[in-house]
Amino acid sequence: MTETTQQLFLVYGGALREPTSDVYAEPGNLDVCGIFDSYETAYEAWQRASYRSVDDALVRYRIVPLF
Repeated sequence: MTETTQQLFLVYGGALREPTSDVYAEPGNLDVCGIFDSYETAYEAWQRASYRSVDDALVRYRIVPLF
């Protein structure tokens, strides 16, 4: 039996305390865009979310590989 692995990516973001920090102002209130099965689809979701908040210097979105 062949074992396969699956790579998943989480896209999330929210407002930071300061523009130069990596500390979220409200960690319990993050915008979770979803979990994606390819980096390409995760990147597309990241682009959409980032574009919605382009005028807010405190908002950051990230793509995180889950496993």
